[in-house]
Amino acid sequence: MMLAPIRDWGVQILMYHSIADNPQDPHAVHPEAFAKDMEELGHHSYQVISLEEAIARIRQWQRLARTVVLTFDDAYKDFIENAVPVLKKHGFTATLFAPTGLLGGTAVWDTYDKSKQLMTWDELREVQRLGFNVASHTVSHLRLRLCDGQRLDQELRGSLDALREGLPEVVPVLAYPGGHCSSPVVAAVRRAGYVAAVGTASRWPNYPWTNPYRLRRRRWKT
Repeated sequence: MMLAPIRDWGVQILMYHSIADNPQDPHAVHPEAFAKDMEELGHHSYQVISLEEAIARIRQWQRLARTVVLTFDDAYKDFIENAVPVLKKHGFTATLFAPTGLLGGTAVWDTYDKSKQLMTWDELREVQRLGFNVASHTVSHLRLRLCDGQRLDQELRGSLDALREGLPEVVPVLAYPGGHCSSPVVAAVRRAGYVAAVGTASRWPNYPWTNPYRLRRRRWKT
């Protein structure tokens, strides 16, 4: 895993999905590879901070060299089994983005492997108790650009309301399913009460001048 030069001002947000040995899923990261990623972060003395803290620092125009945020989309059950022990070993925090209407089921939206198990609400609460943050990945993991105004509002507000009802604490940040958004979607996200939103697959870090509703993330591999 190669990160931007240490002189860079921006915070880098890393994006993971499933942490499992799953040849069917090209987005899955093998547990051994994930452990090596985290070893590298620790070896090179990167500061791993929460997404909330990163957003606050960006707003305050603070220098963010050697700073990394870890995020995990979809709230897969294998996060508990394969990621939590490694993250706890290094003292790293992370944010999970959960599709609230699908918890306790499987990844029905997935093109490659629809059988992947998602956490239950109880498991999500346990993960939060262990020190990890939870944020929104909409209700149904739909491509938001394809939703009409009413459905878009339901996906955004419904997810945030469910998280606030089901968890002690909620990070009011959205991860766009598939990383897809548009100007109307961004406007709807803002109206729904989110303070920021993250996309996918960009090598660029995030700076104080980055739009908080278009925060950039990069995949685990180059």
